[in-house]
Amino acid sequence: LHKPAVAHRDLSSNNVLVRDDGTCVLCDFGSSTILRSCAGPHSWQRYMVNVQSQVGTLCYMAPELLDGCVNLSSGWCLIQGDVYSLGTLLWEMLMRCSDLFIGCPVPEHRLPYEEELGASPSLEQLIVHVSERRERPSVPKHWQQGLHDILLDSWDHDSDARLTAQCARDRLVSLPPCCSI
Repeated sequence: LHKPAVAHRDLSSNNVLVRDDGTCVLCDFGSSTILRSCAGPHSWQRYMVNVQSQVGTLCYMAPELLDGCVNLSSGWCLIQGDVYSLGTLLWEMLMRCSDLFIGCPVPEHRLPYEEELGASPSLEQLIVHVSERRERPSVPKHWQQGLHDILLDSWDHDSDARLTAQCARDRLVSLPPCCSI
């Protein structure tokens, strides 16, 4: 059975379900696009079209998507937008992980950019904060460097410089047990 590549286009904590056994699954594929690859990551092509300019949960959207400056006919661009969102989703989960806050209190749950921009920032506020100022969620300085690097490399302003999904996965798997999620 062939499973096509998919650009989800709305990765956020609202679209992750946790099963009874603790495993997670993605849901709400209403904004997704099915992709096919011809010869490597830079030749991703749209296979089925459900592409609108700005879809997704604003606080998780990559800078190029917030700005509306993405080539929507490029599956590669859509996939890299998902990598940015994945980094933001990981940050949100890790900020609640007690193993990463030994000796200090675990912060209360906050959405990305909530501390800086409030609970419901506008598109315009996020464009200024994320695209123009190139701000990202604050990563605690005491976190292991590898974890810190995964997040920062997932949030690179240049989508071509971001980690690939496979590289992010490989780096997460290679972290020491105290930092694994």
